[in-house]
Amino acid sequence: MPKEKPVIFECSRLFQVEESTPAAGGERPIQTFDSQSSSIAIELSCFRETSAHSALVLVCNNGYLVIHVTPAHGQPVVKQLKWFESRQQHILDVVLDPEGEWLACACLNGAIYLVPVLALMLDCAPSRSFGVLDDITVIQPSRKRASPTCALWWETMDDKHICITGSEVGEITFFDLSDSQDVATVYVSGCIDSLLIAHHTDTATHLLIGLRGGEWKRMLIEEHYHETAGTSYSDAHASGFEVVPDDIVIKSFLNKGEATEEFELKAFPSFSELIHLSTHDWKDQHFLGALNLQNHKYEVYCYDFELFSAPLRTYQLVSGATDTLLTDRLIFVISHDDEHSPCAFTLSVMSSQRATVNEMDDQVPHDSAILQQFTIPSLSNLVGCYSTARESPDLSNGSHDSLVKPTQLGGCVIVTTTAVYQCRQRLSPEGVFMKMALSPQLQERAEEFGITFKLDVCGLYKIAAEKKLNDKKYGQALKLFELSRCLASHIIESFAKHERIPELVHYLHQAVYDDTGHTNMANPKMVQNVLLQCFIHQCLYLHNKSEGVIMTDRFSQFITDKFLYDHSIAMEKLVKCGLKEPLFELAKAHHKLPEVFELLVQEGSLELDVSLQSSLVSRQYVEPLSHAADGLFLYQLMPSTFVRLLTTMPSIIPPHLPHIHSLLPSLDVSSLLRLAHLLDPSHPSIRPLLIRAHSRRNRSSSTGSLASTMSTETNSAFSQEDSSPQLEAYIELFITVIVVLNHRRRQKPASRINSLLSLSFSPLRTSTDHNKGASPIVHLEGSQWLHGSATVSCGLHHAALVMDGNLFTWGSTKNGKLGHGDIEEASKAMPLRVETMTMLSLHVVSVSCGAEHTLAMCQEGIFSWGSSLHGQLGHGDTLKRTRPVQVASLADKGIVSVVCGQYHSMAMDDDHRVWSWGWGVHGQLGLQSVDDKLLPCHASLLEGKQVSFIVAGYGHSAVLTAEGKVLTFGNGMYGQLGHGNTEKQSVPREVEALADKAVYLLACGNFHTIAVTTDQSVYFWGKNLHRPRPGASLQGLREYKRSRHGQASSAAISNALLPQSITDLELDDTVVQVSCGSFHSLLLTASGSVYSWGSNMNGQLGHCHTAEMAVPKKLACFDDQKIATIATGDEFSIAVDERGTPWAWGKSDNGQLGINMRALAGAGEVLKQSLFAPTVITTLKPTPKSPKKSRETTPESDELPVLELDLGWQLPDFAAIGSPHAPYGRESLNTALRHLHGFYRDSMVLWQCQNWQDWQSMATLHNIEKQWVQALECSLNAFRTNSSEGSSISTTVDGYIEKFISDVKDYHSTGFVKKGLYLLQSLLASWDEHGLEFSQLEAVLAKYLSQLAYPLSLILRSPQTLRLSSGFSFSFQLNVAKEVTDHISTGAPKPEEVLTSTQPEPSETDTSKQVTNETSVGDARLWAEILRNLSKDLSKQSLVQISGAALTNIENSQTESVMEEDMNTSLQKVVAFTCGHAFSLSQLHLKILLDFVERVQDFPISLPHTLKHLQLHYKQSSLYPSACPYCVFQYLRKLQLLESPGVPIRPWNP
Repeated sequence: MPKEKPVIFECSRLFQVEESTPAAGGERPIQTFDSQSSSIAIELSCFRETSAHSALVLVCNNGYLVIHVTPAHGQPVVKQLKWFESRQQHILDVVLDPEGEWLACACLNGAIYLVPVLALMLDCAPSRSFGVLDDITVIQPSRKRASPTCALWWETMDDKHICITGSEVGEITFFDLSDSQDVATVYVSGCIDSLLIAHHTDTATHLLIGLRGGEWKRMLIEEHYHETAGTSYSDAHASGFEVVPDDIVIKSFLNKGEATEEFELKAFPSFSELIHLSTHDWKDQHFLGALNLQNHKYEVYCYDFELFSAPLRTYQLVSGATDTLLTDRLIFVISHDDEHSPCAFTLSVMSSQRATVNEMDDQVPHDSAILQQFTIPSLSNLVGCYSTARESPDLSNGSHDSLVKPTQLGGCVIVTTTAVYQCRQRLSPEGVFMKMALSPQLQERAEEFGITFKLDVCGLYKIAAEKKLNDKKYGQALKLFELSRCLASHIIESFAKHERIPELVHYLHQAVYDDTGHTNMANPKMVQNVLLQCFIHQCLYLHNKSEGVIMTDRFSQFITDKFLYDHSIAMEKLVKCGLKEPLFELAKAHHKLPEVFELLVQEGSLELDVSLQSSLVSRQYVEPLSHAADGLFLYQLMPSTFVRLLTTMPSIIPPHLPHIHSLLPSLDVSSLLRLAHLLDPSHPSIRPLLIRAHSRRNRSSSTGSLASTMSTETNSAFSQEDSSPQLEAYIELFITVIVVLNHRRRQKPASRINSLLSLSFSPLRTSTDHNKGASPIVHLEGSQWLHGSATVSCGLHHAALVMDGNLFTWGSTKNGKLGHGDIEEASKAMPLRVETMTMLSLHVVSVSCGAEHTLAMCQEGIFSWGSSLHGQLGHGDTLKRTRPVQVASLADKGIVSVVCGQYHSMAMDDDHRVWSWGWGVHGQLGLQSVDDKLLPCHASLLEGKQVSFIVAGYGHSAVLTAEGKVLTFGNGMYGQLGHGNTEKQSVPREVEALADKAVYLLACGNFHTIAVTTDQSVYFWGKNLHRPRPGASLQGLREYKRSRHGQASSAAISNALLPQSITDLELDDTVVQVSCGSFHSLLLTASGSVYSWGSNMNGQLGHCHTAEMAVPKKLACFDDQKIATIATGDEFSIAVDERGTPWAWGKSDNGQLGINMRALAGAGEVLKQSLFAPTVITTLKPTPKSPKKSRETTPESDELPVLELDLGWQLPDFAAIGSPHAPYGRESLNTALRHLHGFYRDSMVLWQCQNWQDWQSMATLHNIEKQWVQALECSLNAFRTNSSEGSSISTTVDGYIEKFISDVKDYHSTGFVKKGLYLLQSLLASWDEHGLEFSQLEAVLAKYLSQLAYPLSLILRSPQTLRLSSGFSFSFQLNVAKEVTDHISTGAPKPEEVLTSTQPEPSETDTSKQVTNETSVGDARLWAEILRNLSKDLSKQSLVQISGAALTNIENSQTESVMEEDMNTSLQKVVAFTCGHAFSLSQLHLKILLDFVERVQDFPISLPHTLKHLQLHYKQSSLYPSACPYCVFQYLRKLQLLESPGVPIRPWNP
C-alpha cells in the first residue's frame, strides 16, 4: 500500500474572465470550477514580483488589459484598461520592467507603448520615470519596422533601460526607454520566435536569439573591461587578477549602434523545435534551462558558452511536460496528457533533489520526486506560468510553531486563456517533518521527507530529540540524537543533565565503534573518556546483576580496542573502584602493567583473584609482574600459578629462588613435576641461567665438605659481588624439588600421577633424519624458521615489510588493512610505519597479508587488523579494526608462525599445534566443518602430525610435517588440493602422490600449490598459470570450460589435479623459498637468485615484458644483487636484498608497489599503472647495521643468551631415568646427586633431606663423599622410617662395613676406633628398634671381626651399651675377646689405651677432621658456621629458618671450642644503577663521566643546566636511584635527533 504523502500546497483560482463580468476576484476551490466556453479569452500575460508588490498583466481578445497588483501588505487591486481599437495598435507582446512598475507593449505597428502600472494601480510614483504617469507613452521607431513577434526588457550595466523586440523578418530593434527612441538594429536570417537575456557572472551580457526551427544565435551586447590594461574584465578576472571597480569601463553594443566584429552574431548550440529554452536565476547566479518535450528532461546549463557542451544538472520530469518553473527546492511542471485527458492539464510539484538524474538516464521520475499534483479541468490553453517567492503570512507550522522557523517554498501563478490560478504553500515543511520525527510510526519517513525539501534534517532531529528528552522518553530521544548526527559532546551534555547513564553508554559505545563515520565526534578522545567513566559507573551499579556481565564484557572490549582515552585517569579510577578485571584488560592491551601494579601498591590492594592470576601467566606479562613492587605481586599468586608463571619465562627465576623454596611444602605433585622439568640442568630451558651463574661462581669453602656443618639458610647461595644466585643455588633447588616430589609420592600412590605430565614439558629440539639419498629434514625449534631481519608479505592489493622490528605497510587502505587508522578516504597509501606498534613498543618478528586483513607476530604476541567479515581477525566478532589489536586467545599459546589466507588465518605454536579461524565455507580451516570461526580453534585433526610449516591460499590450506609429508584441505575446484579430483576437503588429507617424496618447502597461491623436495624437484598442482583467456575465441572459451575440470585437450592449459614436476628447470643453487601469487610464482635460491613464471599481464614476472612463461626463468636484473626474501601478491611481486633494500614490480593501481608512479613518469608522459622490471622502493631505506658485538646478557632481555662457556657436563636426561610413569623418582634423584656433585653445597642438600626425612638421599650423598659411617647411619634411619628401597638391612650393613674398613691401614688408631664405636652404636640401636635377630648381625660382623675387634670389645664392656650388646651370643663375645687378645699379644695397645691416646689421627682419603662423638656437633661451631653463611647474603634475607633437628643437635651437644675461620674479604667498590648497569667507582669517575660530559656538550641543542645537574648528581657521595650516564645519554640523544633531524650525533658505546 503506497505511503500517504503530506499535503504541503494548495491550488486555487484567482479569477476568471467571463462575458458578464469584466473582472472577477475572490478565490474558489479548483475542484468546483467547471466553466463553459467563453468568447472572451486571455491572449498574452506577463508577471513580475518584487519585495514590495507583484504585478500580473493580462491581454484579452476583447481589447482590454487586465492588471492585477498585490501589495506586499495589502489587498490585491484589479483594473481593466480599454486598449486602442486600431489594428495597428494591436498588442503582440507585453513585458514588465524589473521593478514591476512599467509595462511595455510591443504593437503591430512596431511602436512601444509604456503603461505606468504602479501609478495607475496603487497611485504611487515609480522609482524611475519613462513617460507620463497618467497616460500611455508611445515610442515610435525612427523608420518603419516589421511587426514584432517578441519583446523583452533589458536593464544595462550602466543603468539604462532598453526594450528589445524581434520580428518575423529577423529584425532586432533596441529602444532606449529613457530617450524614447530606437537606438540600434541588428538583422538575422530567419523568423525570430524568442529573445532571452543571458548574464555571464555579471561581467558580460549576451542576447540569445531563438529562430523558428530550433536554431539559436548569440550576441555579446555589453561587457566590463579594464581601462588600464586594455583587456576585458572577464579576461582579467579569469587570469586571477584582482580588479579594482574604479578602473572598470563598460563596453556596450549600444555605443556602436550596429553589429561589429566585437559584437557579431555567433552560432549557439542548436536545439530542435521540441526543446524550449528559458532563463533561470538561483542564488545570484544565472543559468539557462532546456526542456525536452520528447524525453521530458529539463537540463540546466551555465552561461559559459565556451563550456556549453554538458548540462550542470538534469531533471527527469513527468510525462507530457510542456512548461517548467525551477526554484531552489522545487520544480513546478505543467503537463498535458492528450491520450487520457485531452481537455485538461496537470500541475505537478516535484522535488528537485529527487528528480535529479544522470544525463544519459532514460527513465520515468521516481514516485518520491512527485510531491503533489493538481488537475486543472479546463478547455482553455496555457498562456503563461510564473514562479512566486513571496512569504505566505498565514503559513501553518503545525503544533510546533515555537520550535522552528518555517521555510518558504514559494509557489506559482498559471495563466490560461480563461482563468488565472495560484499554487501556494499552506503548510511548513519543518512542521510536517517534526510531526513525523516525533511519531515512532512515521519516523522512518522523516529523513526522506527532509531530503526532499532540502531541510536542515540534522538540526530538526536535534530539536525533536530535545523535546523527547524533556518528555522523559529517553530511548526515543537517543534515537533522534543519533539521527541528528550532532556533536557527541552535545548528546553527552544533554543526557548528563538528566542523569541517564545507561542510554549514554549505549550511544557512546555505538559511536566509538562506528566505522561508517556517521557519528559526529569532533573530539574522539573526550568521547572515549566519558564512555570510560560511564562504563565504570554502570559496572559498579550493576554489580552482582545479570546485566552487569554484559556490561563488563562490553567494557573489556572497549578498553582493549580503543586507544584515545586517557589511560592514566582510567587506571586510577579503576583502581579506586576496585574493578581489577577491566583494569588488567587495559594494562595488557596497552602495555601499562608496570603502572597498574604501582597504582595497586599505592592503594594497598595487592590481592589478585584466581581468574586474574591465570590471565597474567603469559610470557608477555611475566616480566612486569615479576618486577612490580620487587616481586611482591608474585608472592600473592597461588603456588601452582606461580610455578606455571616460571615455566612461561624462566629468566625471572633468579631473584625469586628463596620464594620458590618457601613454596615447596604447598605444591602438589603436578606442580613439583613441572618445576623439576624447568630446573633440570639437563634441559635447555634452565641452561642459560646456569651458565650465567657459573661465570660468577665463587664457591665457599664449605661446599663439598661435610666437615662444614649443615647451614640452616633456606634461600639460595648468592655471590658477594651482586644479587644474582650462584650456580649451586639452582642445583640445590633442583635437588630439593626432587626430594620433595619423592616425599609427596610416598604420601600419594604413584599410580595416580598422570604419566602424560612427563611429556608435556619436553622442549622442541632440532634433529636430523637422514633418509636414503635425502637431505636432512629440519625439525623446527622455537623461532628457527624466522630468518633475517626483514620479512615481507603481499596481499591482494597491499603489502607489508618488517625492518628492524618495525612494521611498514602500503597499498589499498580499504577496511583499514594497513593498520594506520581511519585513512580510507585516501584509497591508497605510500609506505608508512604502523605507529600503533611503535607506540606500544612492540617488536615485530613477521607479518602476513590476506585480501582485506593483516596479521603480525610480535615478541609480545599476535596482532591483527583490517576486515573481519568472516572473523579472520580472531577477536570473536566481525567488527573491522583499523589499528593493530592483540589476538587475546593466542596470548598464552606460544605461537611461532602465522599465515593469512584470503579471508582466513592460521597459526602454529611451539608444540606443533595448528590453530585456524575465519572463513571456513570450503573447509579450509581443517576443522571438519564449513562454518566460519570468529576465534582461533585448535585443528585437533592435525594433532600428532608434527606440523612444521603452514600455508594458506584463497579457499584452501596446506601443512608440511617434520617428516616431509604434505596435507591439504579446503576448496579443490581447480585441483589445488592435489588429490586427483575437484572436491572440497574439510579434513586434512595427505597428498598421496608425494608420499615417497621428502618435501621441505611449500606455498599456496589463490588456486594452486607448489612444493619443493630435497632433490630440488619443484611440483605444481591446481589452476594452470599458463592458460587461455576465455574471451579470446570460441575455441578458447571451450578450452577454458574444459580446463576447469582438468579435461582440456592441451596439457599446456589443463588444470593439474595431481602434483606435476616442472620439467626443464635449471637452477643455480638450492631453493630456499617459494612464493605464490594469484596466477604467478617465484623461487629464491641460496645464491640469492630469483626465478619467476606464470601469468604476466602486468609485468609481475619482472622480465621487462608481459609475455607469459610456462617454466621458471631467472631474473637477469638481479645478477648484481643477492636477494634475501621474496613475496607475491595478486599481480605484483616484492623482493628484499641482503642489504635490506626492497624491490617491487607488477601492477600498481592501488599503490601496492609502494612506489610513487607519478614521480617516475616524465613530463607529458602518461601515468603508468604497472612496472615490468624490479624497481627500488625508495621510500623504504634499510637501517645501517652496526658491526656485530659479542653476545652479552642484559637484565632487560627475555631470553638469556647462551654464552660460549663449557660447564664440562655430560648430563643424562634426569627425567628419563627410572620409571616413565614417575619421572624424577628415586633413581633419578640418586643419579642427579652423583652427576651434579661439586656444583651444590653438601650441607644445604643434607639439611633439606633431613627436613623431608629423605635418609636415602643423605646416604647417597655421604657415599659420594666416602663418609661411610654417616652413610650407614642414614641408611639405618631409612630402614627405621620404612623409606628404604632395594636391598635388605643385612646386605646394606655388610656393604658399608666393607667400605668402612677397605681404606684403613691401622685398625688400632684412635680415629678408627672412635668411628667404629659410633658405627656399632648406630647398628645396635637400629637392630634393636627393628627387633631383628642378633644372629644376622653376628653373621655380618663375624666377617670383619679382625678389623672391628677393638670397637666391639669396647661396646661389649661399656655400661651405656650393655643392654644393647646383651643380644650377642656368648660364643660371639668369646670370639671378640680372642681377637683383641691376639692383637695385644702382637704388641698392639689395649682398647682403653687407644681412646686415651693423644697421638695425631691419620686422615682418611675422603674425610677431613672428625670429632670424637659424631652423633652431635658443638654448638659454638654450628653457630659460627651459620653466621658465616648468613654474612654472605644478609642484605637479601628477611628471616632465617633453622630446622628442628639442628636446634636439637645444639641443645644436646657437648661443649666444644671451635676457632672461627678467618673471613676477611677484600671487596672492590662498585656503583650499581637502576637501569641494570654497574661500574667500578674508579671507572665511573675517571672514564664514564668524562666521556658523558664531552658527548653531551657536542649536542646541537645545548643543555648546560641539565649537564651541570647531572654532574653533581653522579659525583655526590650517596647516589639516588637513577639510570647510568650511558642510558641517560641514549635518551637525550634520541630527543636531540627528533628535534634536529638530519644533524648527525655520534653514538656512544662504552
